[in-house]
Amino acid sequence: MRDDVPELPLFRWEPPCKIIAFPLINRVGKIRRCAEVLESKKGRDADGYWRHQIRLLAEQLWRSGCEEAEVRQQIHEFQQAVQNELVRRTFEAPAKGNGNPQGAA
Repeated sequence: MRDDVPELPLFRWEPPCKIIAFPLINRVGKIRRCAEVLESKKGRDADGYWRHQIRLLAEQLWRSGCEEAEVRQQIHEFQQAVQNELVRRTFEAPAKGNGNPQGAA
């Protein structure tokens, strides 16, 4: 390499390190527990429980050093996972019945 060519900062650039020890979407036990509790609650009780859980999870992420955008993304993915679990539980419940279709054709 020639000595008169300046070194560009691009060649020294390193992307910022981003580590999330255990993403919320992988916390299957927490997802299932939230879905279970939400199934048993209705209206304001369900809303209050959900808001409390989301607040706790967001605070945990902030304390661990996540940026606001990352917190929002993690919470959004967690919310989708809980919704998917609720749907799964809804369709799985009839299959776990006692074998009596109760008039189903």
